[in-house]
Amino acid sequence: MQIIMSKYDQISHKLPVEIFRTSNIFCGKFVKDKCSANYKDEVFYMDDNHLSKLGSVILVEKLIKQNILH
Repeated sequence: MQIIMSKYDQISHKLPVEIFRTSNIFCGKFVKDKCSANYKDEVFYMDDNHLSKLGSVILVEKLIKQNILH
């Protein structure tokens, strides 16, 4: 995973893109020092790569808060 993130960082310095890491949202927020795939009975991901409806809502709210989405 670190190799992939390193490649994304290299690209973001060359192109007008912003990398948004979902780990900033789902890691350490619901359970201290751990990444969470769920909270209580609600899941954040439908499968390995796709956010659930709840995960999408949490992500969009964070993007709006950071003025990335309007």
